[in-house]
Amino acid sequence: MNTRNSVLCLAAALAGVLILAGGCGPAPATDGSPVEEAVGTPAESEAVAEPIELVSEDGLPGESYGVLAPDAAWSWLGGPRAVSIEGEHRRTYVGFTTSSGDVTLTQFDHDSGEIVATVVKEQLQPDDHASPALLVRPDNRLMVFYCGHRGRWMIYRTSSGAEDISSWGAERGASGHTSAFAGYTYPNAAVLAGEGGRRYVFWRGDGHRPMFASAEPARPWGAAAVLMEGEGAKPYVRTASDGQSTIHLAFSDGHPGEEPANSIRYLRYSDGEFRRADGTLVGTVENLPLKLEDADLVYDAAASGVRSWLWDIAFDASGSPVIAYAAFPGEDDHRYRYARWSGAAWVDSEITAAGSWFPEVERQVRRFDPYQSGGIALDHTDPGTVYLSRPVGGVFEIERWTTPDGGESWVSEAVTSGSARDNVRPVVPLGHAPGGPELIWMNGTYVDYMSYSTSLRMK
Repeated sequence: MNTRNSVLCLAAALAGVLILAGGCGPAPATDGSPVEEAVGTPAESEAVAEPIELVSEDGLPGESYGVLAPDAAWSWLGGPRAVSIEGEHRRTYVGFTTSSGDVTLTQFDHDSGEIVATVVKEQLQPDDHASPALLVRPDNRLMVFYCGHRGRWMIYRTSSGAEDISSWGAERGASGHTSAFAGYTYPNAAVLAGEGGRRYVFWRGDGHRPMFASAEPARPWGAAAVLMEGEGAKPYVRTASDGQSTIHLAFSDGHPGEEPANSIRYLRYSDGEFRRADGTLVGTVENLPLKLEDADLVYDAAASGVRSWLWDIAFDASGSPVIAYAAFPGEDDHRYRYARWSGAAWVDSEITAAGSWFPEVERQVRRFDPYQSGGIALDHTDPGTVYLSRPVGGVFEIERWTTPDGGESWVSEAVTSGSARDNVRPVVPLGHAPGGPELIWMNGTYVDYMSYSTSLRMK
């Protein structure tokens, strides 16, 4: 094991986390060879970490909950960031980037409480935009997609074994190289069993436009395509997939600091076609890019005079999409909102006031952004449940909000309270089950996307 991984192991062991070696080569393969042929070398073994004692009560300080990763952060615009698998084992896998820029995966065993971690890319970029997206293949091997903030490649690696992060194949490119200033950022990954296990990855690409690429199992990735474009637009995209035939896509017109009428829009992809929620055909993979204005207008910022920004998308038991986002009557007045497709129309309602910007720093601080909130996440198993972060007593705390009537009314309870440090950017692991984490979030000190000292906590 090299010196760097030894230091990581020591630091993580002090926090109850086992780190496994997992370095990778300097450049992804782009020769069109089969994407699954590299196996990599097994990681070196370490002593098993002691299981942590998890907190199950509600409303305790964020620092009281179990540490999943002692040095970790993520952006909310990529994903999935956490997935649970019940196969030979019962485990949850989580991807993040460290303060030194290591792209890292952590594995939590629901039965033993053991936590192990592996670095899949050392020092990619000390920037939370570099946090990875995870994908579970039908054979329960994991794929991890990552790129730097304005990176030149969309890179991925595949685990050598099922439900195991100890060994990884070589870096591969899911895209060609770009020299454009905007580069690549925010991977969103999905797999569709109904298309023979075809893998998809979406990202913000050239000219800040949404792009995607896809590949059949054991085949090279197709050429990246621009998904949509619009005059002056810089859409931010989130996805949610049923894993079979459909990928739901939500996106904003651009950044709320640049688009005074920053609205929320929706499309769904299935069988080579892109449609609105009511089934209206917008376009196909043969006639891309689509026009931004042709998508469903979920929230109309021009009509309301209040700009917005996207946070999460899921779908309910009937397959209808649900979107969580923030609206901004003022820079210091954030509101969390909830939009769902009723089968006939988009029904939109406010959940709660969300306080001011996060982090609560002065405007003069470098990389200040008044449109970043504490964060809101849908439970993709039950999108009538959301977890959100807002300031309480000067500290951002996590709350669980539930609606019995599609967003007309809400009941809330505290997850954290009386915390010493901020609790932000909650994530509900996809496929979470009893015995595993139902919620993961960042806890600690966060100045901006390149300066943070945060851990991941779990409930």
